[in-house]
Amino acid sequence: MYHQIYIFEMLLFYMISLSFLRKEHEMIERELIELEENMCSEEINYSNIKHVFSRLINLWNFHEEKEEKIFKDIKGKNPNFNLNKMVFEHQELNGIKKAILETLNSGSDIEIKASLDTDVKMLIEKLRKHMKDEEEILKNLEAN
Repeated sequence: MYHQIYIFEMLLFYMISLSFLRKEHEMIERELIELEENMCSEEINYSNIKHVFSRLINLWNFHEEKEEKIFKDIKGKNPNFNLNKMVFEHQELNGIKKAILETLNSGSDIEIKASLDTDVKMLIEKLRKHMKDEEEILKNLEAN
């Protein structure tokens, strides 16, 4: 009986976690789309890009804090969960984010344009992959 309750609680925890992450991932994706749209404009509005990026960062930081708590809980319940991979990716993404913020704050249109063409595109791609990987991991945990 205890084993069945434990399995049910684990399944419920994973389902709630996945739902929570998906909703926040959707919010982050909307910011990524807006950022891309701003980057593709004929006339790039750097102040608007900075504003959108700032919103993205605020949402992302808030999300990442909660996400790491969820992953630590999962690790406690499932020792096979690879928490180190997720933490490493968070650190990598934070490094890219920091470089972009420094460039956006530099005020140099040339540096910002170069960063948009390289760093921001790379960040968007890596962040999307990271979110997809997180959702896959939770789906797999949910299925087991």
